[in-house]
Amino acid sequence: MIEMRMSIEERRKRVAELLEQGYSSNAKVALALGVGKETVRRDREALRPRRELTKDQIRTIQTRLAEGLPIAATAREVGCSPSEIRSKFPEYTPHKYTDEEKIAKLDDFEWLLDSGVWPPTAASRIGMQLATVCQWYRRLEIPMPKRIAAISRDLEKKQAAS
Repeated sequence: MIEMRMSIEERRKRVAELLEQGYSSNAKVALALGVGKETVRRDREALRPRRELTKDQIRTIQTRLAEGLPIAATAREVGCSPSEIRSKFPEYTPHKYTDEEKIAKLDDFEWLLDSGVWPPTAASRIGMQLATVCQWYRRLEIPMPKRIAAISRDLEKKQAAS
């Protein structure tokens, strides 16, 4: 007997029904439908309601990107994901920092650390991720502040493991 496959629309409808019935994990839904967990994950993603950016949000994003604010910081300010900004503004290319600009950012970072700000928060306040800040210290061959040296080693281990 040849088994008929259901269409994508039918499968997504069935995924929604199973979720309403209380199936909570992708594995359980996948088992019930005879499909893979990744298929269910994609279906759940497609079922999520999409929220369009407002005109004010788009204007703010354009202004912040023109000012050179990083995508991640812009996304936090506007309340959307960085990938949403990248897909909406594919023509935007991030600012490439010169060594002088990097040193100035690292000075701001160290000032925040000296003020008692937690390292990941300090990095975020200068519009960077802590991993990037650590990378800049290594590439510019500037001694890393003691407070972040241990965190930097942990980040390197995580990156090597993945």
